[in-house]
Amino acid sequence: MNHETILLELDEDYLAKQFNEVEKWFEHVWAIQTALETSISKAIPEIKEPHIREAMEKMLESNKHHSKSLDELFKAIQRNPNKGSDKLMGSVMVSLQKNLVHLQDVIGGGSGSWVHLHVLLLVNQQAMGAFAVAEQLGLALGMKEIVSIAFPIVHEKTMHQLLLQEYMLEMAPISILYKEDI
Repeated sequence: MNHETILLELDEDYLAKQFNEVEKWFEHVWAIQTALETSISKAIPEIKEPHIREAMEKMLESNKHHSKSLDELFKAIQRNPNKGSDKLMGSVMVSLQKNLVHLQDVIGGGSGSWVHLHVLLLVNQQAMGAFAVAEQLGLALGMKEIVSIAFPIVHEKTMHQLLLQEYMLEMAPISILYKEDI
């Protein structure tokens, strides 16, 4: 049995089409990342518990780094982000998600600053997934630079997710049973 390696040359048009699709996804990642960073910024002043507040401040710094890394993703495919529309889309996403979660929490009895943690849990999950897809796109295209940018961000967002989940669950009884801020 003869196992030959076959190499297919991809022309510039084909690669341009692939990069167009990746660019659309990176725009989506930017919007979600903007939504997450905005949500964290809005949550910090509302959180009273010093340990959770400090953790959120550290998470915000990490997310500012993640946002800066997005420029590198675009550079890897030789494109420039449309930061204006991405920030606008991120702001709209934050507003919609916060209103939906707030409605769900009010119906379920949650209140106060705990709602911010619940929103952050959901938005971080979306951002983590968006960066994970970016990583997979890098793998599919054989572009190590995309993978090397996205992989550590996915890992860090996974740690943030576990932390957010822990805080959200730990503080739920305070919000739901005692209607107190955290």
